[in-house]
Amino acid sequence: MRPADLGSGPGELAGIDLEVVDVLMRRVPTRRLVILGSPGSGKTMLMVRLLLAMVEQRSPGGAVPVLFTLASWNPAAQELNEWLVERLIQDYASLRGPAPASLSSMNRARALLEHRLILPILDGLDELPPTSRAVALDAINQALPPRQALVLSSRVDEYRQAQFPVAGVPVRLAGAAGIELQPLTATEMATYLRRDAGGENSMSAARWEPVLAQLSADAPVGQAMRTPLMLFLARTVYSPRPGEHSVSLPNPAELCDVDRLPTKAAIERLRLNLGSGHPVSCDERQRT
Repeated sequence: MRPADLGSGPGELAGIDLEVVDVLMRRVPTRRLVILGSPGSGKTMLMVRLLLAMVEQRSPGGAVPVLFTLASWNPAAQELNEWLVERLIQDYASLRGPAPASLSSMNRARALLEHRLILPILDGLDELPPTSRAVALDAINQALPPRQALVLSSRVDEYRQAQFPVAGVPVRLAGAAGIELQPLTATEMATYLRRDAGGENSMSAARWEPVLAQLSADAPVGQAMRTPLMLFLARTVYSPRPGEHSVSLPNPAELCDVDRLPTKAAIERLRLNLGSGHPVSCDERQRT
């Protein structure tokens, strides 16, 4: 008999924010999860928050979640466990030391992996070269038994390409459930911007009204604001922080100027430039 809280279909894997912890730990019997999302959708930040929540909920003696960034791994030249050991001893010097005598001559990092006391959180399959992604999925399957918990993140298209490479047979992460991060809704965006600007009836929040009126439309500004990264950059550029006055900041209404910013891409370029602290003149903005 299956436990009542296990998911029986895709709908039961849906949720918001850190409900992903419950999905991984209780609704997926294999505790293997693929987190997919578009650029800027918040995958890496979700992985970090997932790790912190899992550490907080970890039972004594349970596996310790550890975040590994896949960009430095060459799956064609190095086995996954060898790379994981290298990363562990590089980031945690104490794991270089020898394991207890009962565990032969291996170091502590390898002993933890061998005894499944590390829960790998593998961030950024899409950061590997295109020809390496399918090889990486196969290598993960070979190195980690189907019942060993793990989390993997990737951009959506890159993961699909890894599953169905141009050359070679299709490959998938064995025993894993998948979730895809969805774009923000107009209501979520508006609530965030008003709250962060000082609240519903504040003067700072009122500056956002021209933008909020277009969030649910198919206007460029509405399209551009749908990822957490772009929303965060907009808030950083246009909403005052403690000690600042809104009159000294750019006006968010400029994002609605379709003559100067006719496309989603133009708005994204403007916000990325402003958010990086690079001064952008009016003439430079016109050219975007």
